[in-house]
Amino acid sequence: MSNNSPHEDAIAQIIAKVREEAYAEGVRDTIAKFSAAAHTLIAEPGKFEVNGQSAALLKKPASPVDRLVASRGRPSKALGLVQSTISLSPGLSGVEVINAVQKEDQTIPAPTVRSCLRRLHRRKEIWQRSGRWYPKKPHEQE
Repeated sequence: MSNNSPHEDAIAQIIAKVREEAYAEGVRDTIAKFSAAAHTLIAEPGKFEVNGQSAALLKKPASPVDRLVASRGRPSKALGLVQSTISLSPGLSGVEVINAVQKEDQTIPAPTVRSCLRRLHRRKEIWQRSGRWYPKKPHEQE
C-alpha cells in the first residue's frame, strides 16, 4: 500500500493505463507502417522508398573484393560430406573422393575437398595407405 490518498492512487492508475494504451497504439501504428511498406515492396519492387530515396539507391553495390571474400571458404557441409564419402566407400583415391563429393554437391571445389582430407587426416579421423583413404574405426580414434 502506498501512503498516497485514494485520489492520488486513482490518478496514478489512470496515468499508467493511458501510457500503456499509448504504447500499444504506437506499436500498432508501427506494425501497420511496416506492413504497408512490405506490401509496396512486394507489389512494386522498384517503387519502394525510404525517406524519399529509392530502396535500390540504399543498397551498397558489391565491389569485386566483396565478391571474392564472399566466395572464399569451404561450404559448411564439405567436411562432413568428405568424411561420409570415405566411410561409405573406403579405399577411394584422392581424385575418386573429389569426384564422389562433387557428384553430391557441385559447388564444392577440388581444393576444398583436398583441404578437408588434410584436416580429417590431422584429426586422425581418416588414414591413408597406398594413396587410398580409409575411415578410422571408432575404437582406433584417439
